[in-house]
Amino acid sequence: MNQTVASVSKENLCISCGICKAVCPKQCIEMNAFDDGLFHPVIKEGCVNCGVCYRACPGKGMNLRGDDCDSPDLFWTGPLVDSYVATSMNEELRHNAVSGGMVTEFIISALRSGYDCAFAVRSKNITRPLQCEIVMGEDELGQTQKSRYLPVSHQECIQYILQNRDKKVVVVGTPCLIEGFLNVVEQFGLNRENYLLLGLFCDKTMNYKVIDYFATDKRVNGAMEYLHFRSKDSGGYPGGVEIGTEKGTTYLDPYERMRLKDFFVPERCLYCVDKLNINADVSIGDNYTSERLDDSNAGENTVMIRTKRGSMIWRETASRIVYKKISPADVSKSQRMSEKKRNLSFAKLKARRSEIELMAGLPAFVRNSEPTPSDKAEYRRRLGKLKLGIKYPDSKVQMTIRLGAGDVKMALIRLYGRLVKH
Repeated sequence: MNQTVASVSKENLCISCGICKAVCPKQCIEMNAFDDGLFHPVIKEGCVNCGVCYRACPGKGMNLRGDDCDSPDLFWTGPLVDSYVATSMNEELRHNAVSGGMVTEFIISALRSGYDCAFAVRSKNITRPLQCEIVMGEDELGQTQKSRYLPVSHQECIQYILQNRDKKVVVVGTPCLIEGFLNVVEQFGLNRENYLLLGLFCDKTMNYKVIDYFATDKRVNGAMEYLHFRSKDSGGYPGGVEIGTEKGTTYLDPYERMRLKDFFVPERCLYCVDKLNINADVSIGDNYTSERLDDSNAGENTVMIRTKRGSMIWRETASRIVYKKISPADVSKSQRMSEKKRNLSFAKLKARRSEIELMAGLPAFVRNSEPTPSDKAEYRRRLGKLKLGIKYPDSKVQMTIRLGAGDVKMALIRLYGRLVKH
């Protein structure tokens, strides 16, 4: 009997991507079980255990497809043509973006050069679940900017490519969503040449309970209508948390977002080793290298071109951007890729007590290393923090998270700042 995504959900590896629902030939999967801050699949009557959903699911593990990934020296950075620091010349576009606006610029180039549509998130992060929606024209792209640190459903995107096999489509997503997309392409025999994959760098996402956290923040005046995890309107790059209510807008320090990541993280993120989105055609993230294009706080992107399709879209975009070539070693160091090695140990620890082999798609030299005692201790600590987040907003847990996440520290820093000023 074939496995289904029920086993993925049981092992807390679901990422709420909705791909299983989109590919089910019997249409017997619904994403309507909300638990642990995530939307999980429910398999209804009619399932024939065909295994299609399981084979498409990115939660069960990752297949690093590039030939270079078998090399110990290139495993963490993946296939690469060139890497750059880049930013848009369009000041409005750059301001509205999280960093340099390069994702939007690439989509513009793709639509102008013959792609039929793109799939990206338009919501302001208050809807549950977030949906990756179709974008047909450049005038719609303003709605897709800003940052989403929540699980995104790609159900509509997958349904579209299965129903329109000849369409050329741009897909924007985190590493796990790019993995799921490619699983579908391979399983259903779709033409990989039809798809431009713009991969976002991703350390981890957060679950939907983080919305409840910000909605209960006493500094927010009124009922929350929208949430941007990063907005330059708060004072430039890297962007603070922006919360809109019927009574106005509240801006919180970027630290407010960063300190919550370990509490409101899906468990699957603890086992991800692909921060740089190595299966994409182009990978895009914030520029944390020492190379800078200007001294402003408008934000810049790191861009990694990985395939011929990526090189073609780069050439189409080059006239509208400012850029400089950088070394992949600088990118890896600036993105702290060494921390992902600990995630590899976490994945091995998880796999030992799971019915799902998370490591199956990884090369042997990676699978054969052994977790250290400190890895085991850190794994227990991380699991403990995310379990606290799952219980939110229990009053005791609420206090623990707010204090443990650094509210006291921030209060002391602000008090010190006021004392210094006087």
